[in-house]
Amino acid sequence: MAHILVVDDTKNIRKMVELTLSKAGHEIQSAADGQEGLRLFSDGASWDLTLVDQRMPQVQGNEFVVEARRRDPQARLLMMTAFATPELASGVMQSGALDFLRKPFSTDVLRSAVELALSHPRHVAPPSGFDAGAVVMPGQPGYVSPSVSSRVNGFSFWRVSDEQPNPAGFELGRPFQVRLPDGVYTRCFVGITPHVRAQIEADGGHAIADDDPFWEEVCRETLFGFLAGKAQTPPDILPVYDAPGEARSGQSGLASWKAFFGR
Repeated sequence: MAHILVVDDTKNIRKMVELTLSKAGHEIQSAADGQEGLRLFSDGASWDLTLVDQRMPQVQGNEFVVEARRRDPQARLLMMTAFATPELASGVMQSGALDFLRKPFSTDVLRSAVELALSHPRHVAPPSGFDAGAVVMPGQPGYVSPSVSSRVNGFSFWRVSDEQPNPAGFELGRPFQVRLPDGVYTRCFVGITPHVRAQIEADGGHAIADDDPFWEEVCRETLFGFLAGKAQTPPDILPVYDAPGEARSGQSGLASWKAFFGR
């Protein structure tokens, strides 16, 4: 049994999370806003895990994460939001959250994400910032002409070598170099959040090795979707925080991705 704090200003969401996790054998306490949540959180010693909503009165979820990690650098935190953006997901996980759940989510996804978060040891907050690595321009030493590149909306991008450690919160992901329509080059790390990986593997019925080409295809399609939909410079870190492919095919996880790629 774990002691879990739930912080969300939407009553029906709060009650759903409480009921689901109570039935799973955990002891739950909840708060209706970030200020009350921080009061209950106190120094963090009483809680095995805290789930926090992003948009709340008085204290926003990302502010809660930063303050909670200041009070308890080893706190386990999981963000929930219906207003997900890559920039928000990246910032929250860089601040120390273990995972990022996009609303609405099913009770199965909630239980899986919570058990996965609880399986992680309490860990010290990561250093702020992320170095995506130097951009190597054509003609410079170390530049390798890509054998495979993807193009959309005037952007092109390709996989580059894993020279830098993964950013905090992402055990799995792939780095890409991106050429913008104006000819400027940048880099983007596409990271797969823990519950998305677990969901994909559960859907497929087996674990998928970190170096399996399947993960590169997931990351490539995620970056392609961002550039196709927003046509803007990608962030340094682009998280995969949704179970892939649900909106496109009605399937979930591994099955939809294998159908899309014809694997």
